[in-house]
Amino acid sequence: MSTSSTSSTGSTGSTGIKSIKSTKSTKSTKNVSTSALTESECGTGPRAHCVAEADGGLAFELGLSGAEGGQAVLLLRRRRGQATDEARLPLAQVSPGRLRAELPVGTGLREGRWDAYLVLGEDAPVRMLPGMNDLRALLGRVPGKGEDLLRVRIPYPTKDGHLAVRAWQRSPHVEAGELYIREDRLTFQGRLFGAEFDDGAYLEADPRGSDEPSLRAEVVVDGDEFTATVPYRMLMPGLWDLRLGASGARGARGRGGGLPDGIAPKEARFTHPALRVSGEYGPVDAEPYYTVDNDLSVKVTARADESEGN
Repeated sequence: MSTSSTSSTGSTGSTGIKSIKSTKSTKSTKNVSTSALTESECGTGPRAHCVAEADGGLAFELGLSGAEGGQAVLLLRRRRGQATDEARLPLAQVSPGRLRAELPVGTGLREGRWDAYLVLGEDAPVRMLPGMNDLRALLGRVPGKGEDLLRVRIPYPTKDGHLAVRAWQRSPHVEAGELYIREDRLTFQGRLFGAEFDDGAYLEADPRGSDEPSLRAEVVVDGDEFTATVPYRMLMPGLWDLRLGASGARGARGRGGGLPDGIAPKEARFTHPALRVSGEYGPVDAEPYYTVDNDLSVKVTARADESEGN
């Protein structure tokens, strides 16, 4: 059986769609206040629409009418981070009543979840609400070969209905592509960022929360791309995190996952079939899945031997 990732929100395999860009402006945003929200946003809080740029940057747009006050800033604050984990993005007027803030891909955001706030002058920060997201430019995005540090930022609505940005910052990173589930194994293709392969490359499956040794398997390398296979029959029940060692035992390992395509979180949107396998630890059900951080892992569940009930 061969299968690729399935999303409940539809296919994301199309490429070549250009992002919608707004004209950048340097006009001042003086004379605005929290009482100046547009009619559609009054009573609900400020609402930002997000547009992805082809290079991985983000733009935030919102409606704000003129009134007395100070300058407008979009504040990103890292959740459960230190007080210094903040990024302030000036909001510039692009048309009457419309403001825009830019988050260039090179802006340093530590890995984690960043809540979005609107700050007007000396007023207290106000949590922002999510609007429309145009993330088409991220579909099929391939970071440049010169990028040693992979940076990915994806806006999303939180469980309580506010706007946040999930940020990843990794080097090296292993981007998982198509997943193929056959008989008693998982085979997947991918690409390595931030490192180079040598003859000692390997795939490693780490048992999460266990002192049991990791399982290593060979990979087939073609330039910066690879094909790796996880043999289900050798995995004991539990959760297994997949990492790629690019250059032998002493080299850096990259976590396998799916980041640049604009889908976060993948955990609830992608499902993969489980296989029933009889291996070294008896009969088990094994299935690949994406974690809340979009990392690729394998879940192995013990099952009763069907012959025992006969």
